[in-house]
Amino acid sequence: MDELRENYVAFFETYIRETENINAQHIIDFFESIYPLIETRQGKGGSYYESQFDHMKLFVTELVIYTTCLLFKYEQYLVMKELIRNHYFTTNALGQDKEGSIGIFRMYPNLIEELQPNSGGKKFLSYSGHLIIERARSGSISTSDLIQADFLLYLLSFAYGKFNKGYGWFPPTIPYFSNQNIQILNRIKSKRYFEKFKILINVSDKEEAEDFFNKFQEHLLNNTKGMYALSYGVRIEKDDIAKY
Repeated sequence: MDELRENYVAFFETYIRETENINAQHIIDFFESIYPLIETRQGKGGSYYESQFDHMKLFVTELVIYTTCLLFKYEQYLVMKELIRNHYFTTNALGQDKEGSIGIFRMYPNLIEELQPNSGGKKFLSYSGHLIIERARSGSISTSDLIQADFLLYLLSFAYGKFNKGYGWFPPTIPYFSNQNIQILNRIKSKRYFEKFKILINVSDKEEAEDFFNKFQEHLLNNTKGMYALSYGVRIEKDDIAKY
């Protein structure tokens, strides 16, 4: 899986750099096409366990995070916005219809989280998040880049009302969220950067941004109980938005 993921990252980064106009629909079609592969079974019939598919669940989650990471890195904000705002229509391995926000690609790998193999006796709040960070080998993407991309998937799912419709993106790297790992929380202090970033959160000025982040902060406190990193590790001071 590691090699396959790295091949995808190399291909997608080349595609972004060399394509004048990135077609978001092509990426949407790709995501919808890989969903049935999550629960691929050998042959027909026979018994199976949901945990058999944990490796594919995590792999698909990684692809979405890396895709978001690269789009953000190359400032493809409109494409990124379209992917996260999109309502996806796909099928599972049995041909049953499945639809929802981008959160449908964030499936919880129960056995991986329960057993936490090769953890060295440590107990992680999110072993999926730990694995994503540990397996990061792309030279052009840092672990902080991945954490930030995961945060953006969560932030923008909130911005576009996806949690109200089910299947909102719940970030696997949530225990690693902090202002240090999420540079946008510091960069939006810049008026110049804020002017570029505001398109992602659907605001037109500083006042609307302050209102948005107030509501987002409230959402964090009400929906991440027990997760210290999100409730207290991420701080967005409204007076700092577009300050300089």
